[in-house]
Amino acid sequence: MALKILLIAGHGANDPGACSSYGVERDETRKVVNRMVSLFKGYDVNVGVYPQNRNCYADVCNGNVQVNFANYDYVFEVHFNSASAQANGTEIFVTNSEANVEVERKVVNNIAALGFTNRGVKRTDFAVIYSAKRSGTSAALVEVCFISNQNDMNRYKNSFDAVCNAMVKGIVDGFGIAKIPGVKVPENKPEIKPIQQPETSNFKPYVVKIVNSAIYVLDSPSPNGNIVRTVYKGNAYTIVDAKNGYGKLKSGLGWINLSYTTPISTQASNNADFKVKIVNDAIYVIDAPNPNANIKTTVHKNEVYTIVEVSGNYGKLKSGAGWINLNYTNKMYFDISLPLFYLKYSSMPFAIPFAILFRYESVAIS
Repeated sequence: MALKILLIAGHGANDPGACSSYGVERDETRKVVNRMVSLFKGYDVNVGVYPQNRNCYADVCNGNVQVNFANYDYVFEVHFNSASAQANGTEIFVTNSEANVEVERKVVNNIAALGFTNRGVKRTDFAVIYSAKRSGTSAALVEVCFISNQNDMNRYKNSFDAVCNAMVKGIVDGFGIAKIPGVKVPENKPEIKPIQQPETSNFKPYVVKIVNSAIYVLDSPSPNGNIVRTVYKGNAYTIVDAKNGYGKLKSGLGWINLSYTTPISTQASNNADFKVKIVNDAIYVIDAPNPNANIKTTVHKNEVYTIVEVSGNYGKLKSGAGWINLNYTNKMYFDISLPLFYLKYSSMPFAIPFAILFRYESVAIS
């Protein structure tokens, strides 16, 4: 009978795990587990995956585990370490009652062979593996490398497939699991991205601030997009495009749900009010500088309004009626042209404009 293995991606749900500028633990553990599933297909083993929309640790602590650990022969939990920027290396943990650590020794040695510092096999009764062991199933928790260390993460990303295969090989060799003849393991081909064409959109980039505790960055402007990483409350990002209520990050990392952000306002024209003329047949006045805001009223072509504040592509009306999209307006400037006539009144000069020349210019908000 084939060995039954349960793979668990550490953290999840509302818990991102350890985070750094090099990655988010919750996201990386899922990438690793998913690739390990593919690599195991070449061996005589049955692999299960703990529901990846959940946090197994939280489920264990709350008595709400979604699987029966006793139904498996081995539980393997994937994590990434975090400490000071100097801390580095790979290590693996078993419970204090685990008798045989040959599998875990092979796993950590295989990862270390790729250039990571070998921190060895250690014993600690971490919640998930302890719960599995209490059910009679051997379990281990691997800390692939330090997400807080740039060199570790560069090595991990540059040899991702090799790292995943190192763990799979450690497990199958440790248990003596045979390969299945003729089964080809799917390749982990790098994504080929199309050449980016020059931007032709009239979209004006703007800055937003995250107001939710944490939100996902997705690879497409859809709730069904794949999670790329996580961003956190208080951080600010430049939006360069918007679709379906999602904003595209200037970094190219992906899209975020704009419902969980607020535009960072800037005063119009260096704190000076300015006038705009409506050039579309009609545009909505909305109650917030956001494409998902509520409609309050409508303004029409050739009407002129004073803008007192700018947020992204939106301008706030001086009347207080709301916000309008400045992409459908032209900015108005006026110059006072000479000659000027001066009159005396109680010895105070008054300048009377002889001619006032108006000009229009498209609004460009940076």
